[in-house]
Amino acid sequence: MDSTTISASTFTLTGPGATPVLGKATYATSDTTATFTPTSDLLAGTPYTTSITTAVKDLAGNALANAFT
Repeated sequence: MDSTTISASTFTLTGPGATPVLGKATYATSDTTATFTPTSDLLAGTPYTTSITTAVKDLAGNALANAFT
């Protein structure tokens, strides 16, 4: 993955419901792991949804074919 395309606008977390969770998204090329770090603690027992948009690209510049939730 192109780590420069993974950001808080392309890798998001919402919850509860559609409420956006503020935070920072990063990508570690060493172990190919994307991580979202919220700016405040998440609520225990609360469902959250992660979404990745088609603005995320691989190293060849190809965008994801579909967004993922």
